[in-house]
Amino acid sequence: MRLEDADAEQKAWEDLCAWVQQHAKFIRISQVALMAGMSVEMAQALLLRDRDKTRIPRTSQRLEALLDVFTRPPFGYVSHVHEEK
Repeated sequence: MRLEDADAEQKAWEDLCAWVQQHAKFIRISQVALMAGMSVEMAQALLLRDRDKTRIPRTSQRLEALLDVFTRPPFGYVSHVHEEK
């Protein structure tokens, strides 16, 4: 899954972060981080903090790693940005 333009990538980040924040009490960020191959601190910064309040860049590789985790069971997240393409 490749995001071809910056607007689509930004929208995908916004949608994923909003979904994670909505479901945060049911998600173990430590497990998500492990499955995505990143530190817990990085996953928290990317998913739970405002984009302007973290210095960790939201790259397409990190987005794809997190989408890979959240689109599989048990999460069932559906990325609407990817469906449109």
